[in-house]
Amino acid sequence: MSSFENFPIDLGTLPSGEHLEFHPLQPAYKWILVINTLFFFILLIGGTVLAYVLNSEEIPSWIFYLTLAVWLIALAFRSVLMLIAFNKRGWLIRTHDVIYQKGILRYTMVTVPFTRIQHSEIRQSAVARMFGLAKVRIFTAGGMSSDLTIPGLSYEQALQLKDYLSNVIGRE
Repeated sequence: MSSFENFPIDLGTLPSGEHLEFHPLQPAYKWILVINTLFFFILLIGGTVLAYVLNSEEIPSWIFYLTLAVWLIALAFRSVLMLIAFNKRGWLIRTHDVIYQKGILRYTMVTVPFTRIQHSEIRQSAVARMFGLAKVRIFTAGGMSSDLTIPGLSYEQALQLKDYLSNVIGRE
């Protein structure tokens, strides 16, 4: 019977991920982000206006204007952050895995090894279809939802990525 050993690894021998060059998302994906953000804030502002119109005797006008100002400032802040963060998004296929990174205030890098991938799918919303864009969702073992989603790909890139993943996981 063999004994179990679990020795520490010298951190200096680990590969560095800093030199990775990620593929950027399609520039048209910015428009989808802008449209989604505007839609959300139009609903918020519309709801605020509707609440004020229906209850104008009970709601002081200064609260109404303050709420509108807060929503507009939040919209401006969200828009600036979204446009800056867009350039931080990217994806990469390596020999044994696929990686997606995003974020500036809250940075996220997700790596999924090919050996864990069960299947993948292409999704397109109505707005994404208008721009010729799609997202690839990658599912791993044991999950009900996707473990990695790469948005902002051209439809052709999404097809290529899905076909590549299907071929790779078929060989694993």
